[in-house]
Amino acid sequence: MEENIQALPVKKENDFTQNFSMVLKTTVTKTKTIVIPALHSLVLKLSQILNTAKQKLFNLRTSNPNLGYTPRNNFRGKEKKILTISAIALVLLLGTAFYIGLTRKDSVTLSYSDTRPEAAVAKARQVLDKKFDFPLTDDKGKEAGKIEYIILTAELQDSIIVKGQRAQAVKGRTFLILNLKIVNDNAQGISINTKDYVRLSVNKSDEWIASEVHNDPVEVQAISTKYTRIGFPINDTDKDLTLRIGEINGEKQTLGLDLKPL
Repeated sequence: MEENIQALPVKKENDFTQNFSMVLKTTVTKTKTIVIPALHSLVLKLSQILNTAKQKLFNLRTSNPNLGYTPRNNFRGKEKKILTISAIALVLLLGTAFYIGLTRKDSVTLSYSDTRPEAAVAKARQVLDKKFDFPLTDDKGKEAGKIEYIILTAELQDSIIVKGQRAQAVKGRTFLILNLKIVNDNAQGISINTKDYVRLSVNKSDEWIASEVHNDPVEVQAISTKYTRIGFPINDTDKDLTLRIGEINGEKQTLGLDLKPL
């Protein structure tokens, strides 16, 4: 199928953990260059203020021993006010440094990028809702149950998702995608090859094409429903699309397609 598709380049996105580490590193760097020098300057300034205040109060006490108040107790009140103001100034300084670290133009934006590929867009569609019952056989070839094989829609798409990545059809080619629903009402899980039940003919040809896009083998758990798809690479100019549905060694039914542009 490689000649029908070309892989689209995958854009590398920033990793959330790396972004957080870089932001943290930037903030720490800004803190070292802004907060620490400012804090050092603030401590020196406060130390000078405290020493000056202590000296003035000491001089006042020694020169006026009969004051009506105790200078030492008054100093303690002023000391508490100075410490409170210093704590507030420190918090503001740290907050400013953190804000600068996050908002500087050279800082890294902390973000999460969704790297999931966008869903393929259909350019034409036909609703089918055709149900087929196929038998399940055991190791001895005896019928052990049945499955419902339902073709929901047929679509024309210029791209498909292969192993989590988008693959684009080459110029002049496109994909016919059949969306399927497999219903297993049995008490045991099953594994089937969905591509074995459908063939495609184009331009009224007697040649029947097998699916090249599929998720086989598809496992369907007991008493459950599984959604899947099969696809056929075709030419943009192909017309008269006809499906032939049935078991490989069983009876077949034909179904003509008439997809409408979207």
